[in-house]
Amino acid sequence: LEGQGGALELCPTECAATLDEAGSLCQTRLQERKLRLEGHLEKLPPVLADDRLLTLVFRNLLENACRYAEEETAIRVTGREEGDDVVIRVVDDGVLIPADDLPRIFERFYQVERHRGQNSTGLGLAICKHVIERHGGRIWAESPAEDGSTAIIFTLRRADAPRTPVQE
Repeated sequence: LEGQGGALELCPTECAATLDEAGSLCQTRLQERKLRLEGHLEKLPPVLADDRLLTLVFRNLLENACRYAEEETAIRVTGREEGDDVVIRVVDDGVLIPADDLPRIFERFYQVERHRGQNSTGLGLAICKHVIERHGGRIWAESPAEDGSTAIIFTLRRADAPRTPVQE
């Protein structure tokens, strides 16, 4: 990703379609842990994104949620419009991220010691951050979120919003 110079291939992209694609790629992991993917993105306007990279973001976030969610629960993906942006939340009801770790979870190779024996490179959230920021968006975590869950939240520009210098 870092080696790819130049502009992204941005086009109007349906979040629901990229989430469906990522969900298909994660189906085995979801089934192993008896997790349900509840996606509620159908009513969102298209975002300006590289659909391949947005699918990668969703896949990384879903794989992360699969790793930490309690078995037989749901991973919930919701979205809303906020000004010129779309705000996406990926939520699981697993073990919370300790407050001291929250500022660092998007760093390369950083891993929270929440579960021993979890195989992870510590790159997934760093990749998500890089992709979202290249799109001109923001990404952050809330743990606990208002409902007591762990949420990874990111923003992307609506496709019909005025373009920013990053997107031109």
